[in-house]
Amino acid sequence: MVEIIPKPTVKISRWQKFLPYFSITLIIVAILGYFVLNNILEKTLQTFKEKVDTLAKLNPPEEQILEKEILNYQKKIKDFSILVDQHLATSNFFNLLESLTHPKIWFSHIELQPKEAKVSLSGQAEDFSVLGQQLLIFKKEKRINDIKISKVSLVEEGGIKFDLELFLSPEIFKF
Repeated sequence: MVEIIPKPTVKISRWQKFLPYFSITLIIVAILGYFVLNNILEKTLQTFKEKVDTLAKLNPPEEQILEKEILNYQKKIKDFSILVDQHLATSNFFNLLESLTHPKIWFSHIELQPKEAKVSLSGQAEDFSVLGQQLLIFKKEKRINDIKISKVSLVEEGGIKFDLELFLSPEIFKF
């Protein structure tokens, strides 16, 4: 038979001949790999279950109950310690104020703000020299950072009325 229109000849390269065999081999390897890995996973899970069972036998239920109770107490202690660390001991300030107050000064009003480490005091002194001595006593105290005095006035019965603001070191309120 003679062809009038010759068909072009297609040349198939070497890698195109090899590609179908390579693809089939790759699919077979992937399928085999899936089953092998699945088998290894099942064996590992079985070994893990055996180890857990062995541990459960070593750790009886009574010990597990005790362990839970201990963990519960440990959590309570931790929570309590957080509360204690955040708690401010305002009584420390009153001990300090008692030790630093001049004998001829008396305070009629105290407003304590422990979170800001600030105290507002209203009081009365016999005279200006006693008030000055009280201010010097406060200034010498290391735990008092700053002092502001305001509203100084004379009282009809005698003496001096005053308002003070003390700015304290926060360590005063620590346990």
